[in-house]
Amino acid sequence: MTTLPLNTLSEVSESRFGFHLIEVLDIRDADISEEQLKNRARRILTERKFSQELDSWLRQVRADAFVELK
Repeated sequence: MTTLPLNTLSEVSESRFGFHLIEVLDIRDADISEEQLKNRARRILTERKFSQELDSWLRQVRADAFVELK
């Protein structure tokens, strides 16, 4: 994609998601890498918090579901 000239269509390429045609319509001048890093960090923190909350909830459900057999 980065090597294609403007307004050209690439050959068919295959990825794990399927087959693709790429057309370059414009080139972005702004560097968005910092924003991508922030989004990635936010996603990682959200997933970590979700995992912690899930573990806490599962412990609570197990504690509430204690059954004593006589």
